[in-house]
Amino acid sequence: MPFLFLKKFKLATWFINFLSFVPITIISAILFENLLIEKNGQWPNLNFINCLAAIPTLLAGFLSKR
Repeated sequence: MPFLFLKKFKLATWFINFLSFVPITIISAILFENLLIEKNGQWPNLNFINCLAAIPTLLAGFLSKR
């Protein structure tokens, strides 16, 4: 629905370039949040089960280039 509204306007090139990075940053934040275990007063540790599950997901993402 928002795309119908934006079709009527010409957006600035710098704004379109900025929006192209938003999905990458959001997905990266969600990924790292789930791959790390936070403990107070300690460095974050890796959650190995989630890391193993992320390998085929990242591989599929790189192969499909999306």
